[in-house]
Amino acid sequence: DFPALIRPFALPLFLIKMSDDKIPPPSNAARRPSRPSNVDWSEALSHATTDPEQVFEQDELTVTLADGFPKSRYHYLVVPKQDLGSVGDLSGAHLGLLEHMHRVAENLVSRIHTKEPNLPFKFGYHAVPSLKRLHMHVVSQDFSSPRMRTRHHWNTFNTEYFMPSSLVLDTIRQCGHVEVDTDSYETLLFLSMRCCFCRRTFEDLDELKEHLRRRHVSKE
Repeated sequence: DFPALIRPFALPLFLIKMSDDKIPPPSNAARRPSRPSNVDWSEALSHATTDPEQVFEQDELTVTLADGFPKSRYHYLVVPKQDLGSVGDLSGAHLGLLEHMHRVAENLVSRIHTKEPNLPFKFGYHAVPSLKRLHMHVVSQDFSSPRMRTRHHWNTFNTEYFMPSSLVLDTIRQCGHVEVDTDSYETLLFLSMRCCFCRRTFEDLDELKEHLRRRHVSKE
């Protein structure tokens, strides 16, 4: 459920150019990312948004890509066409764009739910992203991908390091910006891993993933 200030928005048809029956495939079926040899890895996202073979869909404001190294069965990135840095660079002037990105994520998830209605999702931003250029993660909470393989990976999605879109919207509405203390957020990556549903603590990631599969996330 969304807080009162952050209820889902109706999709503006004059902006969205996405087919309602275009159901996103699992991320492991997507094309792996590529980039020219002279492009630094941190800049790869900017390259991907202009590569037709890597774009899943787009509208006037955003490009949606399958994450090149998915951490879950479904892992997509919603990237604004406007060149922005990270959450810490945002202000009230970007609120309309962020609301639109939120709607795009909701629309993406609603289409996936037509074939996997019980699969839980979250969408939001990393406080200290590894890739340049603002991007929103849209990720299913099975975290079953073989690329989810370290404590660091887990904690980037399951601690306060992951900033839900609703929280970012609410903070900007109330404060006009988002404070990001890089050092404080990076310490979160070394915490013990906790189940994203019941908060049970794990030290072994394979055990945690099996716990999710058995107790919390069904493929039905």
